[in-house]
Amino acid sequence: MKKTILKFMAVAAVFSMGLCSCDSNKADKSSDISMTISSDDPMNAYLDYFDALLSNDAETVILMTTPVAYLEEMKLKGMYDTLVTQTEDIVIKYALLAFNEQYGEDIYIDFKEELKKTPLSEEQLGYALQCYKASYGHLSAEINIIEGYEITYTYEIVGSKTSEEKSETACFVRVENDCWKMLPVTADTLKEYKEMQNVLSQQ
Repeated sequence: MKKTILKFMAVAAVFSMGLCSCDSNKADKSSDISMTISSDDPMNAYLDYFDALLSNDAETVILMTTPVAYLEEMKLKGMYDTLVTQTEDIVIKYALLAFNEQYGEDIYIDFKEELKKTPLSEEQLGYALQCYKASYGHLSAEINIIEGYEITYTYEIVGSKTSEEKSETACFVRVENDCWKMLPVTADTLKEYKEMQNVLSQQ
């Protein structure tokens, strides 16, 4: 069954938000969260996510979708290392199995073109912020989203068995003092995505 990367990311993002919701009361031993991937180009959040997925780099996969303020608090509460391990064992493992089955081995992404870039409205930025607050309501860290875009782009997935060119639309937001993050939804569905996170956070 064929899936776009965006559809997979939406499922993975929802799932990973529920991976770590308990406090171990013991700080993780790993080093501070790195933001060296930060770039002025929001599309790098997408490209870095996919590259990290293929190289089993769980920390970058997480960083491209989750604000650093939340990750630092998870570290202090002993939740971060578990999130990394479960991302490797569940999210990345499932993704690689799905992509290898469809495209074969030695997969890479060839970014083609940015077709359209539309700034998010203040209301849409508010929905994006509410998405994060609903997803990480068990954490006390505060974040501020300072800008965002809905971007339509084309890319090609190339593997040993086949290749396929696709077009997708997603939202990208810049969190203050952080790098660009990708939300795997369109601007029109940000409100519905936020409401879905509210429901999941109450379960």
